[in-house]
Amino acid sequence: MKKMHIALFFSLNFKAPHNNKKVIVAPMTLLEDLATGLHAKGHSVYFLTTKDSQDKPYYYRTPLFISTARNPQIQKLAHQGNTGEHIKLAAFYNQCAVKEFLKKHGKKLDIFNFHSIQYPLSLLYLNRYSFKSIFTLHDSSLNYYQKWVDLTRDLAIETRFSFISKKQAQLINVPKKNVVYHGIKLNDYPFQRDADDYLAFSGRMIPEKGALSAIRVAKKLKKHIQLAGSIPESQDEASYWYNKVKPSLNHGAKYLGLIPYNKMYTLYSRAKALLVPITWNEAFGLVMIEAMACGTPVIAFKHGSVPEVIKDKKTGFIVKNESQMIKAVKKIYDMPQNEYMQMRRNCRKHVEENFSVERMVNDYEKLYYKIVKSNR
Repeated sequence: MKKMHIALFFSLNFKAPHNNKKVIVAPMTLLEDLATGLHAKGHSVYFLTTKDSQDKPYYYRTPLFISTARNPQIQKLAHQGNTGEHIKLAAFYNQCAVKEFLKKHGKKLDIFNFHSIQYPLSLLYLNRYSFKSIFTLHDSSLNYYQKWVDLTRDLAIETRFSFISKKQAQLINVPKKNVVYHGIKLNDYPFQRDADDYLAFSGRMIPEKGALSAIRVAKKLKKHIQLAGSIPESQDEASYWYNKVKPSLNHGAKYLGLIPYNKMYTLYSRAKALLVPITWNEAFGLVMIEAMACGTPVIAFKHGSVPEVIKDKKTGFIVKNESQMIKAVKKIYDMPQNEYMQMRRNCRKHVEENFSVERMVNDYEKLYYKIVKSNR
């Protein structure tokens, strides 16, 4: 089959590859893996990134734009707490980069895959070119996405979307439901046969992620829990951490801070189970497949993509509330050793078969071919 010219873009907020230790940006890491895989398959890949990024054969390092994290005008607004102006200027900055890229390479492209719709003016540029485009939605901002979809429909602007879970796709009204699950590099998450006597939690310290619920569950069972994740910078969001989560920490509940992405396996691998007490429709939830890749079962509230990612009673348990989560943790601890070891093996096999980076790259490649060959 003819090889394609593929453009990929998420944001110029950070240089590539993403190695900022203060924040984990999953789409940047996933896009890096996707670009690497597509390039290895022989496609011409243009991963649009900043001029201060590394030099790689599949990067298009824009000659004009450094990362917004280093742009003095944008960062001045951020430090002043002027969030609205900061977001607007960063969006304009990203759109200008897309326009500059397309002037040089737009005519040779077969498809452009945007992994954000924070920069909708890009649609105005796309009408000038013959390549196909698609927007991949990565988070749970469903109200915003639906308004965006409705507006493009009202304006008769042709737009394609892909989703990262079936549940995410169900919650947004679009005619075609393209779904590609995330995938991870399994070598980065080595399987661990044995576990220590602690529970784990990984996620931003916001109410929707449920850190406080995880701590309560561990305390009621008198189990140790280790928590990792970022503390929000905005004062409103950070109040959950300072007023509720932090006061609940003690010798039995330990906060590890934000673990670098390439070191996350150190939290997952020896945990007895990962607790995911989310209270929103999580679009995917990378932490679940990362933990299972290490062999760690996951116990999660039944929201969003959870039923698609976890095999209930095989790789963990899907529950409705804290009371059920407590019972599920007890089941994990009460399991005969051979049954628990089988669950750990099930976890690894489940990720190998369904959530590898190779499968993700293959699925995106199939989707791109389908779109390129379509009449619309």
